Amino acid sequence: MKSPGSLRLSWKRLPPAGRNLSAVLAGIAVFAISLGLTAAALLSARSALHQETQARLETVADRLEAELSRRLTLADYGLKGARASYAVAGDLTGEDFRTLVQARDLPTYFPGVRGFGVLETTPDNRLVPRHVEPAEQNRGELGLDFLGDPARREAAERAIATGNTALRAPVTLPDLAPPDPGWVLMVPLPRGLLYAPI
Repeated sequence: MKSPGSLRLSWKRLPPAGRNLSAVLAGIAVFAISLGLTAAALLSARSALHQETQARLETVADRLEAELSRRLTLADYGLKGARASYAVAGDLTGEDFRTLVQARDLPTYFPGVRGFGVLETTPDNRLVPRHVEPAEQNRGELGLDFLGDPARREAAERAIATGNTALRAPVTLPDLAPPDPGWVLMVPLPRGLLYAPI
């Protein structure tokens, strides 16, 4: 055990209270400044990352928009080319239409287009496909009343009323399992419509 005198000596070795408080405050200041600089660096890095991510997303969105526009334009050209065949030949038989579509090589020249078809109005006032090719890929379209589906009906009415191409989405593409949403592009003929399920 220590004597009371040795205890006094140890108190004398401690720094004065003012010097101790200054050291503590300086340490707190250094810590606060370091914390502030770290927070500023993190916020700056976060902002830079956000801007870089936003720029990348915009680039991807622009590319997708351009590709979608290109594909829809190609499908429109394909339907208008088929319309030109009708203008020259008059009416096409099912075999003539099949030959026309097969010559177009849909997967290569019209990516995303499931086929081309011809719609006609029946005596009972239905708008149904008369021809659709390739038939094996579009069997669910045969017998489908386009006037019974509000989206298809709207596109058909708009194409007929304006004489221009009409695009409508979403529509259910019946040949996909499970049925998947898609688009329908329509171009008017003198008697009926050409269409492409996309």
